[in-house]
Amino acid sequence: MKRWISDYRVQSTLAIEPADKKLRYVHPENIFEVHISENPAADSSDEDLSVQIILSAPDISAAEKETQTELQNFLHLLSFITSSPFKITRRLSLIDWTPGLSIRDLYAYGPKDDAEKIAAMSSELLDTASTLHLWGSSPLLDTSLRWYAAGVRSKIMEDQFQFFWFVIELIATATKSQSKVPDKCPRCGGELFCTTCQEIPHHRPYEKQKIAMLLDAQQLPQQMIDDLFYVRNSLLHGTPREIIEDQIQEREPEFSFDKIVDLAGRLAWTLIFNAFEKPSKCHSPKFLQVSTYVNWTMTMKAHMQMGVQGDPLDPQIEGVTLPTISLIRHESLNRQKARRNERLGLVKGWRPSHFI
Repeated sequence: MKRWISDYRVQSTLAIEPADKKLRYVHPENIFEVHISENPAADSSDEDLSVQIILSAPDISAAEKETQTELQNFLHLLSFITSSPFKITRRLSLIDWTPGLSIRDLYAYGPKDDAEKIAAMSSELLDTASTLHLWGSSPLLDTSLRWYAAGVRSKIMEDQFQFFWFVIELIATATKSQSKVPDKCPRCGGELFCTTCQEIPHHRPYEKQKIAMLLDAQQLPQQMIDDLFYVRNSLLHGTPREIIEDQIQEREPEFSFDKIVDLAGRLAWTLIFNAFEKPSKCHSPKFLQVSTYVNWTMTMKAHMQMGVQGDPLDPQIEGVTLPTISLIRHESLNRQKARRNERLGLVKGWRPSHFI
């Protein structure tokens, strides 16, 4: 089994105590070890710590996945211990750290390809803000807008889905419905029949039933509704996103987690819009709509071999000198960027009362 080291930069509100220049942690079962030091001043200002994780893996592909997972879990544990945030900002390298090698296999990671800002803010959009203010607000709308905004700005898909779901749940449970629903069999889901009264008993819908009724009113296929509830329940019980995706793909091969996030986001937007009390006559507002709520970034890595200065039997991260890697665009990448920058589109008027 080979040993691998992966070099990261981490954002944190905590600094290392002056007496300790570098911290070293070894897992009690020797699964991995972590080295933490202050980030060099020349690096990005939002990258406070330099963190390396070392572990065993059969090959570079497995090491790439396992180092990321183990470090992320370790940082979650540190957040619990310190009640402070730790966020991986980027990975610099992944190197074969097996003792005794003169030439080492490695991945060197380039900088992420940040999306350019899109010139889309306009006076027309501020006119829309004025229109919505005139339509009025409510505690329900204010709370729904807060959760929707949190979902839009989040960069973690699981968080995005849950923030958007909060909007769906808030609006659904606040809706007063005069209709009643039949009692259902807990085993098969069929409607129960009372032999004494010779009828099917009905009751006012529970919260979950209210949500299901609202989603059905948006003319969603039943399979989409089932997927939304499945993802919500799985996240609530701590199931990782990758496992949720694998489980649903067993019956729906085309499913992906980003698609369910986008579905939840569009639903949340539609429900908020419909929650505004619009006058019978008003001018048509204009909105920007996104093709995806998920934050995608393009990165590159170079697979190469290199030597490390110093003793091959005791390699040190300070002996690694990585090449500078730049992202050079070619035609296909430019087309991808163009599509990404078209994720915002100006939409005139409002959507119908149901979701399309």
